[in-house]
Amino acid sequence: MLKNRGEILERVVRQSNMSVVAIARQMGVERSTVYRHFTLPDLDAGLILRYSKVLKHDFTEEFPELFSDLKSIINEPDPSYGITKSYGELLNERDYWKDKYITLLERYNELIIKTFSNKH
Repeated sequence: MLKNRGEILERVVRQSNMSVVAIARQMGVERSTVYRHFTLPDLDAGLILRYSKVLKHDFTEEFPELFSDLKSIINEPDPSYGITKSYGELLNERDYWKDKYITLLERYNELIIKTFSNKH
């Protein structure tokens, strides 16, 4: 009998101490996307892996056929690899630089418009 991966994920999420909003934020998706994942019987193994990191849950019990050794993947990267930030911190940093780029781009566009309008 095939396991419904979405239902299993939903059960694990409901048993966790994290809200769906917090999980969605750390996953970098909308809350509605998390709820949609609950309905997918053949949820992608890559998504299950991402949820395992966010939830700090070892899905090898539920899906032994997907992951032979998930424990080493769930844990944060070894500091000797040079990665010292959590996934959430990296997302915050990404958003900071994205906002900074957008602000710079808007200022550049204003300068172009001002320069072009002064020539005519």
